[in-house]
Amino acid sequence: MKNRTFNYSMTALSVALALGLTGCLGGSDDKPLDTTLPTPKVTQGVITGFGSVFVNGVEYETDVASINVDGLAGNETQLKLGMVVKLKGSVNADGSTGNALSVDFADNLEGTVAANNIGIDNTLTVMGQTVTITADTVFESSVAGQLSPADIAAGNIVEISGFTSGDGNIFATRVEVKKQAHVQGDEIQLKGLISMLDSTAKTFKLGGMTIDYNQAAEVPAVIANGLYVEAKTTSAPAGNTFVASKIEVEGNGELGVEVAENEDIELSGMITSVGTPSLDGLSVDFTINGQLAKLVVEEAGKMAEESAKLVVGAKARIEGKGDATGVLIVNEIDSGMGDSDLEIKGFVDSVDVANKSVTILGQTIYLTNNTMVKDDLDVGAQRYFGVDDLVNGDWIEVKLAIDAATGNLVALNMKRDDASGNTEELKGKIVDNTTTLGHMIIGDASLAPTMNLDVLSNATGFAAGDKVVITVTENGGVLTATNVILD
Repeated sequence: MKNRTFNYSMTALSVALALGLTGCLGGSDDKPLDTTLPTPKVTQGVITGFGSVFVNGVEYETDVASINVDGLAGNETQLKLGMVVKLKGSVNADGSTGNALSVDFADNLEGTVAANNIGIDNTLTVMGQTVTITADTVFESSVAGQLSPADIAAGNIVEISGFTSGDGNIFATRVEVKKQAHVQGDEIQLKGLISMLDSTAKTFKLGGMTIDYNQAAEVPAVIANGLYVEAKTTSAPAGNTFVASKIEVEGNGELGVEVAENEDIELSGMITSVGTPSLDGLSVDFTINGQLAKLVVEEAGKMAEESAKLVVGAKARIEGKGDATGVLIVNEIDSGMGDSDLEIKGFVDSVDVANKSVTILGQTIYLTNNTMVKDDLDVGAQRYFGVDDLVNGDWIEVKLAIDAATGNLVALNMKRDDASGNTEELKGKIVDNTTTLGHMIIGDASLAPTMNLDVLSNATGFAAGDKVVITVTENGGVLTATNVILD
């Protein structure tokens, strides 16, 4: 095994994951590999760190794992933050470490951007698909000068990984700009569920993109609406039409993971549909990332509480076992905690490696096995990056949650960046504003406690619920606002 630092990472999928401060964050290079544990577990989730690979809050060793990237044999260096992968392996008794037997990555699409709507509704239109971007989406670009998704231009070639319902809507966990523009002969591709099949005209739709397969060299023997396929071409799309050179069935032709009977499965992703509870009130069908699942409760009285976690469009993590019909029978759901309004930017005051915490602007922030940590330095950025690589004076940007039970600030994601020209600041939602007394409370109204700040006496005109950006100074742990503007 290689010597390495550990990366503690997350995608803000659940309260239980985000606030699980007791999980093990370290590791030892001399711990034995155990590849003989019975009943390997299938996990689908986002890569949130390396050391070897972190998925759904577990650090999986990959020394003996087979790694496949878009159907080809690969290696760990090809895996990147934000990729949604399917991993088969075993989890150790500590619940935070394990051994991977295989890691498979397949993107949702790689193709041409039609429109950038980030400033309007935080979406991109890419080959007839609506790609939603959030603060948790990992962004990288090979095009000079592109620093955020807002810089993506029409005509750019992007690779998207994320959660999808297969109908043209993708919740992006990773966006990578591969090229400035398409070059004739370069392959681009799109996955989705076939709709509006016209076998005479040899066309169908994947989301909003019409696929013309008249000239395709390869086409499945059986093609039908609802089949999950990948369409490929070497020519740039013409408007909303894609002339395919090849059509391939993805996996078994169904969106989601292949579920074997009695196999342990854990999925993180988006709830894409929810059915009506059964007449006896003991079960309800739903889909997550297009995977059909069934929530089963022991008592009808528990259905309302558990099914309240099933909200279309919400992020969640589920665990269960496959049944004989390929349905995932769910025994645990962690509901998504949504996007936090709290962000803090500033210089590192101190680092406590033993307690996995960092102090910035006088605030102690705890990292968990689920905190997404990214090193974004222009020079010397590290792939295997963690809290133990931080030093006093480093510039970091952190998205936060507040643990209602302990009052601790918990990092959902943290990025180290170059400090040049940056100003220390706090972003959040005003919970209470009493500026006549020179005081403002900022935080998330659904979580307690909140953060208190002294503000300028002329910082008037703000109300509870406003999202603000506050330039701050810190003295003895007390934050003082020097400027307040609406976000």
